[in-house]
Amino acid sequence: LVIVSLRWGSVGKTAPTKDQTALAQSIADSGADIIAGTGTKAVQPIVWLDGKNADGSAKKVLCAYNLGALLTEDRNKTVYISGVLLQLKLSCSWDSVLTFDQLTYTPTYIWRYKQDSQYQYRVLASDGTPPDAMSSDQQEVMGRALTTVQKALEDSVVTQRTK
Repeated sequence: LVIVSLRWGSVGKTAPTKDQTALAQSIADSGADIIAGTGTKAVQPIVWLDGKNADGSAKKVLCAYNLGALLTEDRNKTVYISGVLLQLKLSCSWDSVLTFDQLTYTPTYIWRYKQDSQYQYRVLASDGTPPDAMSSDQQEVMGRALTTVQKALEDSVVTQRTK
C-alpha cells in the first residue's frame, strides 16, 4: 500500500489547480494507491484516478485533492475552519490486489472559544451535537462549515459517515 500525502494547491480554492491534477495523475501512474492532499485550507473533491500497478496493469487510485483544515487560527472564511477526516476500509488479497470496501468522511469544524482569557481550539464533527458552551452564533458557523464540506464533496466518491 502506497499512500502519498502532500501539501499543494492554492489557499482557499475549492477546486484543484491544473498543476494539482497533472501531478496527481503522475503520482497515480507511478504506483500510488491513495493520494491525500493538504495545504489549501479548503476541502476539495475526492475522486478516482486511473493509475498503474508496477506491472503496468490498470488500477483505481483514490485522490483526495485536499482534506481542508484540521487546526488553524485563521477565521477569515468558513472554508478555512472546515475539513474532513477520511475513513477508509481496505482489503488486500494474497496476490496484493487492494480493494476499497468503504469510503466515508466525517466533516469537521474548528471551534474557537475563550477560556481564562485565552483562545482555545477544538476540532468537532460538524454534523454532531454542539457542546453546551457553544453560543448560537457559533452553532450557526458550525452549520455553515458542515454545508461547506457537503457542497465540496457532493460529487465525490466518498459519502458522509452515518452516526
